[in-house]
Amino acid sequence: MSAFSSDSESGVVVYLVGVIFLVLIGTGASLLMDDSIKPAVGSSEGPSLRDGQAKLSQINQAYVLAQLDLEERKKLVLMGKERDREREELRGLKGSIQTAKRESEELRGAIGDLQHEWIEYRENRRLSLRQKMLRTELETFELPSGKSYRDVTITSIDDTGVRISHASGMARIVVADLPVQMRRDLDLDLEAAAEALAEERTRQNARLAQLDKNEAMREKEEAAAERAVKTPNLAVLKEKVEIIRAKRDEALRDEQRARANDQSSSQRSGSDRLETWGERAVRMQKNAMRYDLQIQALTRVIEKAEADQLASESEPDELQE
Repeated sequence: MSAFSSDSESGVVVYLVGVIFLVLIGTGASLLMDDSIKPAVGSSEGPSLRDGQAKLSQINQAYVLAQLDLEERKKLVLMGKERDREREELRGLKGSIQTAKRESEELRGAIGDLQHEWIEYRENRRLSLRQKMLRTELETFELPSGKSYRDVTITSIDDTGVRISHASGMARIVVADLPVQMRRDLDLDLEAAAEALAEERTRQNARLAQLDKNEAMREKEEAAAERAVKTPNLAVLKEKVEIIRAKRDEALRDEQRARANDQSSSQRSGSDRLETWGERAVRMQKNAMRYDLQIQALTRVIEKAEADQLASESEPDELQE
């Protein structure tokens, strides 16, 4: 840039000197060749002096114009320098922006890796803490609310709180009711607990809705059975009895499995279930009893229908006798 600028200024100066030199040479030549500018005899000032003054004025004007042209060219050179400087700064700025973007992306990647490592570390730590406290036995367990339990054993721990067995039965204590030190020891968070409880309530509401739906279906089946009583179809009724009997047997088997798991495991009856194995065993037992009642009711209907059918078939023979 500096070499180019100095070359440009030198060219302008050379150009200006050349113009002035050519004007002076042209003017002197014209004066020598023009007879009209020769001084008149007996006259101190003739036409030649006036013409010389006119030529001198023209030279002065050309010089002024050359000076103005030189100033304009200097301005153009300075403007060119400024534009080149601005272009260079712009290129430098673009390079800095690209570098900053690259560094920002690398930083975001590093932050993401650190967050992933932190989450993994916290999960492992939380699992280790809860496993250590699981099955812990306490003579007394007092809550900040003032309520206390005796002969306590911690049976399960999750994000919603802890479950315990105690001298009077079993209890569930949510995170908000636990002592502060126990929350820290188990790495339990109030906000996470609130979210877990909300999800649990959603699943429980869905389960209750499904139970209501099942109950509505059962009532519909019972209504259909009542209609069948009025116009019994023995083949259909017997088939229905076999279907209900199979359901009862499956419920009894499920009850036995649940009771066995309740003796050997403190976990829930499934990853998506809210009930314990003991609660599941009780529910299966109730289902089996309900199926038994349905079987008994349908059996009575079948027996009555068969008796009526035999009676109706024997009536013509009695009349013939």
